[in-house]
Amino acid sequence: MLEWQVGCINYSECQLSIVVPAWNYASRLPVCLHSVIDQLNERCELIVVDDGSTDGTLEVLKSFIIPAGQRVGYLSQLNAGPAAARNRAVEVSGGRWILPLDADDELCPGAIEAVLAKLDINPDTDLLLGASKVRDQHGNTQLRELPRIASGAQQRLEDYLLRGRLSLKHGACVFARSILMDCPYAEHMRQGEDMAVFAKALVSQRIVPLQMPLVIINKHADSLRHDPDLALIHGQEVVGEVFANLPAEFAGLRQCFEAQRALSTFRSCYRARRFDLADQLYRQAWRLSWRQAMRWSYLSKWLRMRLSGETGN
Repeated sequence: MLEWQVGCINYSECQLSIVVPAWNYASRLPVCLHSVIDQLNERCELIVVDDGSTDGTLEVLKSFIIPAGQRVGYLSQLNAGPAAARNRAVEVSGGRWILPLDADDELCPGAIEAVLAKLDINPDTDLLLGASKVRDQHGNTQLRELPRIASGAQQRLEDYLLRGRLSLKHGACVFARSILMDCPYAEHMRQGEDMAVFAKALVSQRIVPLQMPLVIINKHADSLRHDPDLALIHGQEVVGEVFANLPAEFAGLRQCFEAQRALSTFRSCYRARRFDLADQLYRQAWRLSWRQAMRWSYLSKWLRMRLSGETGN
């Protein structure tokens, strides 16, 4: 058995790097690590960046046993957020392609083999998209099939940014290294930091679908994905990040995306029962794009909230 490689990772090039940012997930990280390490081969590597954890995450990493011959390493940094940790992992990685994975999720069995096989027959791939599974807090798992990927970049962006028809998740996406070097994750953001990266990748020319689940996404209450305060802080910042990294030809989508971000934050505040804020956000979205705000999944919540008298306006 080998110990982890620590500190200065200087791997030679390989085909695929799986990169995992970890912050205070000591109880969940072992499942994630096993799901990757059990599949590694000589063509791929795993790199974990501990983002200043205080809960024993680093001790979990140090005590983990790595089978001989596997390319595995970790780095530890002062807490700087998931975007900074992912960027650092990409920086030290040697893969031609990068598969980002969150520390509270896990790869499906056979995912790495399937990804490598698909890349072998599509060596010019910019973005590979797979299906996913979602597991709730009770252990129930639901398959999220990969939808049809539009042939045009404008349509792909609309499906992702505006209509919710295309949902991209870490663990189910593989990026050409050049994309993540050209458009790194926004390090000042703790939520929504991945949207600019996904949008940038979706305007690439060579997008390859893989109709099998690659990742199991574990839903739990303490995930940053569901934090309404972060949604309020970063809701509109996401808009600037996305369009700063897109070609000017897509600027016409910006106002509708601003409305969509307001609606997404409205939904977070509604679920957190912060109804006055939710009401303000819905009205903001309506002013920006009433067509977006008329979608029943949002309108029904706003009507229910207003009719029940749960806002002070």
